[in-house]
Amino acid sequence: MLGLEPEVLLHHRRVRGEIGFGQLGGVHGGADCIQGLQGVACLHKGGCQTRDCEAKCALDPRGPRPWPCLWMFTARGPRPARRQRQDMQDAADDMALDEVERRSWHEPQAQQCVCCGSHSLSSAPAVLMPFVAERIQGVGKVEIDASWQLQTVPQGHAMHLCQSLVCGECGLLFLDKRFSDGEMARLYGGYRGEAYTAQREHHEPGYRLRNEALAAGTSHIPEVESYLVSQLGRLPVSVLDWGGDTGRNTPFRGKVEDVRIYDISGQDVLPGCRRIGRDEALGGQHELVVLSQVLEHLPYPGRELKKLRECLGPDSRLYVELPLETLMRGPQDQRVAPQSKRHWHEHINFFSAMSLRRLMTRCGLEVLDLRPATLTVEGKEVWIWQLLAKLA
Repeated sequence: MLGLEPEVLLHHRRVRGEIGFGQLGGVHGGADCIQGLQGVACLHKGGCQTRDCEAKCALDPRGPRPWPCLWMFTARGPRPARRQRQDMQDAADDMALDEVERRSWHEPQAQQCVCCGSHSLSSAPAVLMPFVAERIQGVGKVEIDASWQLQTVPQGHAMHLCQSLVCGECGLLFLDKRFSDGEMARLYGGYRGEAYTAQREHHEPGYRLRNEALAAGTSHIPEVESYLVSQLGRLPVSVLDWGGDTGRNTPFRGKVEDVRIYDISGQDVLPGCRRIGRDEALGGQHELVVLSQVLEHLPYPGRELKKLRECLGPDSRLYVELPLETLMRGPQDQRVAPQSKRHWHEHINFFSAMSLRRLMTRCGLEVLDLRPATLTVEGKEVWIWQLLAKLA
C-alpha cells in the first residue's frame, strides 16, 4: 500500500477505538495501546499519549495532520531513522487528501482547508439559510416570542449558526459545516422537482420563476463551446458531462455524436445526449469531461475530482466551470475577510485562483488554463471561473 509494502498502515481514531488492534498483536492499556509489533511510529498532534505503550512517538515536524493518529508498522524491525522519517513523510503526503475526505471519518465541521489542507484558518460567525437548514435538519428557523418564557434571550428569529472560514494559504472562503452523504441526499433529493420548488418558494419567494427560466436553458453555451474549441483545436469526439442534469447546458449537445450525461437526479435527458450510470461513466475514457457548476456545492471537492481521474485518458481534457463569486473578484493576493460572508446557501465553497490550482495539483491534475470570464445568462452578466486540466 502506497509503496510501503510489506508495511501495514492503519488509521485509528484514538478515542473511539474503531479498529480492533488485538487481531494484530496484544492489546493493553485500552483501545489506544498496541504491543507485539516492531518499528512502530506515531504521527499525532502532541505525541502518543497511550498508557504503557511500547511505541516511541515520532512527531511530524510539519505540525498536525488531518487524521487523529497514523501508526506505521514494519514486520522487518526498526528502520534507520532517516528512512523512517522519509517513509512517514511520504505516507502523510500521499494520504493527506484521501484522509480528510474519507466518508467513514466525516467531520461535521472543517478543521482545515478542503482545497490545500492548511490549518491556517480565520473565522467569523454566520448563519445557514433557512431553506438549507430545513432540508438538512428539518428545522429552518424559529420565532422566539413571549410564549418561550426566556428571561435573558431577546425575542426574534433563531437561525442555524455556523462559521465562515478563510484559508490563509490559498484564499478559499468556505462554510465550516461539511455535509455528510445523508445530508447531501436530503438537500438535493428531488432537486428542482415540485416538492423541492414549493419548499424553496416558501422560504425564498420568486424562486419558482427563476427555476422556470433556468429550465429553459441558459444562453452562454455558445460562449463555452467557443472557448473549448479554442483550447482543444477542434470539436471533441466524445463528451461526458458529470452532473449534467438533463443536458440542457451540456456543451456540444447536438454537435457531437457521443455526448453522455451522468447525474444523480435521474431525470430524462434531452435529445442529443444519452444518460449513463456511474459505472459506465467511470469505466471509460472520454476526450472531454465537463464538470460545470458542481464543486461549489460539494463538502469535499477533491473527492469528486479524484473520481473523475478514472474518466480521463492521456489525451483527455477536464473542463471545470465555477461561479466567480462577487466577494472573490478582488486582487488574488488579497484575502477576503470571513466577516464579509454572513450567510450560506447551496454554494458552500467560494474559490480563488490559488485554491483551484492547489486543489487540482493535490488531485493529480495539471492546470492548462484558468481564467475569469464574464458570460451572458438570462440577459445578465455573470462571472465564472473557466479551468481546463489534464492528468498530471
